[in-house]
Amino acid sequence: FKHVFHDITFMQIARGVVAYNALQKIVKPEWSHAGAVKRLISPEGDPREIPQPGREQLALWLRYMEISACCYGMPYQCVLGVVPYTQYHWSSEAILTSRTFVKKENIIHAKWEADGYASPGFLVLEDVENQTLLMVLAGTKDTSDWMTDLRCAHVVLPEEFRRDTDEVIGVHAGIWAAALNVDEQSREIVQKAREEHPGWKLLLCGHSLGAGTSAMLGFRWKKLNVFPDLHVISYAGPPLFSSLDFIEQTKSYITTLEISDDFVSRWCMGSCVDGVHAGYALEKGGVVDQLMQVELMGFADQSSNQAAAQEAQAEQLKALPTDDYADSIRRKNKALFDELLREQEESGTLPSFSIDKQDYKYEIKPAEVPNMEWAENLMKACEERMISDKLYPAGTVYWMIPIHKTFKDKYTRASWADMKDGYCNVRFLKPGNEQFGRMVISRYLISDHALSPYEKILYGLLHPKRGYEA
Repeated sequence: FKHVFHDITFMQIARGVVAYNALQKIVKPEWSHAGAVKRLISPEGDPREIPQPGREQLALWLRYMEISACCYGMPYQCVLGVVPYTQYHWSSEAILTSRTFVKKENIIHAKWEADGYASPGFLVLEDVENQTLLMVLAGTKDTSDWMTDLRCAHVVLPEEFRRDTDEVIGVHAGIWAAALNVDEQSREIVQKAREEHPGWKLLLCGHSLGAGTSAMLGFRWKKLNVFPDLHVISYAGPPLFSSLDFIEQTKSYITTLEISDDFVSRWCMGSCVDGVHAGYALEKGGVVDQLMQVELMGFADQSSNQAAAQEAQAEQLKALPTDDYADSIRRKNKALFDELLREQEESGTLPSFSIDKQDYKYEIKPAEVPNMEWAENLMKACEERMISDKLYPAGTVYWMIPIHKTFKDKYTRASWADMKDGYCNVRFLKPGNEQFGRMVISRYLISDHALSPYEKILYGLLHPKRGYEA
């Protein structure tokens, strides 16, 4: 980012990003878990909400989610919350056959480990009950997988895959490479299996990197007419394509399930750069301290004791002797910022470039009396500046929002145990794929991505404990 933001320190950008997190908590934008809850519990409801899918559909999603978790092998399932540590010493195959419907004779091919960059593990299995051949792609397990994930810049989709459009389509570079490699390793295996199972369906699935690779591979095979009748279930699927119009073509055969603030469903180069753009704008606009104060203490009623207390606190801070204030981390950091900027100005190395020199409809500036309208306008101002090219998840997206059934504060998050017990009311939304172009900065962004919530939400819907039924 140093090539873009020349007139600000990294610490200042970090402050700005923290303020952007505070702004998200205050405003609760509709593309965050809190924003979805805010709308769902309002009298008007959320127009994106759809009826809960039927038990048969939920059971199928749970069945293949458990398989997708098993494809990680051991010990990753312990780490990601779906297998107890007492089974840490079990083999990957033993866990697969004990946790799911799969028997040893149903395993057609097993490649448990990645064998280098963009070459994740995969399983080819028989689901006899549903007359379905399964190809399951593994999620991120080792360094080579992380290299695949982190190569999230765009590469141009080859022309042979976009002949029906003149639009230049960007795709996730690492996952496109993974789809190519897995295609080369698996196509003959799948073709042979299909010949041996005439009339059976073909379904690809996976979680995280496995979700992205299965969706990209399914797209590739569909476009090449290799297996035109396939379907894909993508759990916690990452952004893959840059064109929303192009993504429409994938909605008939790719289903993507996302939970709350799962960061992987939003993680691409563009969404990360946009978050930094927002932080930069808030820091340069001088609203960081005000946003943090509002997020911690709420909006002050100017006639209340809270307002008087905030004003007294501000005056006390101003009155602190320089030596005392210099002992605080905040003052030390500010002194470092000022010194660095002074040195840059004196040496002539402070460039005049600033993204704020563009014309914007919404201004970023401190408020005399902060209120929700001011905060909402700050969010609009940030979004106005967040215009990086982004990728979006493929297929039809089902966004699952778990809400406590009995807690008075509906914003209180359900634990994984609550999800498994059916102690939360899971609401299903069908948002536009473009909503996943915004990164939510939340303490739940990693835990929402784990294997456990995806399994436990579906399990709790199907098998609620007595007394927790809908």
